[in-house]
Parts: sequence; structure tokens; C-alpha cells
Amino acid sequence: MPWKTSSVMEEKLRFIFEYERDEHTMSELCAQFGICRDTGHVWLRRYREYGLTGLAELNRASRQHPNQTRAEIEQAVLALREAHMRWGPRKLKRVLERDQPGGCGRR
Repeated sequence: MPWKTSSVMEEKLRFIFEYERDEHTMSELCAQFGICRDTGHVWLRRYREYGLTGLAELNRASRQHPNQTRAEIEQAVLALREAHMRWGPRKLKRVLERDQPGGCGRR
């Protein structure tokens, strides 16, 4: 007999449907599913606001990186690199620092 497996989304849906049947309290269901009550309330709120799409995993990647080079500098490096394919990073940096006021530093 094969083991029964389920995805995270299936478990979330099962949790929501069990709660909607109104046979158990939130605390009982959360204990049964092995999640904290805050998580149960978040799942329920997202389901009610957005439907099935609200239960999908959210992208947790940072939208901004503290050491990211400014876009205009990045474009200047790429343009110079395309114009001079044989130049290495040190030469590109020297030329950019010489040509741009304020240098090629970050932020």
C-alpha cells in the first residue's frame, strides 16, 4: 500500500475547508495540522481576500540589495564593455572613473 502524500497547497486547502465546515475551532484545527494559530489566521485571511492565489507561496527575495551598483553606472559599464570586448575589469574601471565626475563608486 503506497504512502499518502500531499502538497503544501493541498494541506492549506484542506485546512480552509475543514474550518469552513465549522466543526472545529481554529485552535483545534491548528493543533491537528501542526501549525500555530497565527499561521491559520493568515491562511484564512489570504484565502478570503484572494481565493486560491492567496494560498500560493510568496516570493521572499529582496527587491533591493544594499551593495547593488546604480543602474546608470551598470549601463555605462555594459556599454563600454560592448565597445571594448578585450578590456578587463581594471581597465574598464579606470576609464569609467576618469570619464565620469564623481568616479565609478557605489551609491
